[in-house]
Amino acid sequence: MIPTFHPNIVYTEDTLNLYAQLYNLTLTDCIKDDGEITISDVIEGEPIWIFKIIDGNYLTFDRTFKLAWQDDEYLSNI
Repeated sequence: MIPTFHPNIVYTEDTLNLYAQLYNLTLTDCIKDDGEITISDVIEGEPIWIFKIIDGNYLTFDRTFKLAWQDDEYLSNI
């Protein structure tokens, strides 16, 4: 099973971390470099979802994100 994310919903960093833990996914914090968090499948290693920061920056702890991209091809094969 895998989570569903929607581009209109605002996610906190804690929420994205929780989803990654619950579904055994890998979360990569690229906030300082490009303002993104990616969530990947542990086996494939390629990003399935990319979330862009919409509030805060890499120095703050109350950051929020929105879905910017998802791998529709990967998700359609699940």
